[in-house]
Amino acid sequence: MLPFSIGFSELLLTSLVIFLLVGPEGLLQVARWGAKLIRSLRLMANDLREQINFDELKRELLSPVDELKNSPMAKELRDAQRELSTLRGDLTREARDLEREARGLPPASPPPPLPPS
Repeated sequence: MLPFSIGFSELLLTSLVIFLLVGPEGLLQVARWGAKLIRSLRLMANDLREQINFDELKRELLSPVDELKNSPMAKELRDAQRELSTLRGDLTREARDLEREARGLPPASPPPPLPPS
């Protein structure tokens, strides 16, 4: 038995029909075309296997990162980052106002309202 459950008799009959249809000169061209087709199908199958393996590997590598992003500690870090960013802006504004005050100029912006306690 050959691949795809084709027996020797079926293969012989198919070869005879192809030989009768294309003749002896065209048989070589048909064989080349068949070889190119098989080669391109194998390349596509290998590319597909590699792509599937790449996707699985990517998913395996990124799953711990996703778990960390969704953890409570990450939320706390994002909140702290927002607070620090706000504090930085406030300190920058205060430094500018102090510098203007030292030069005898009025403050550039009114003081921000105090956050509710």
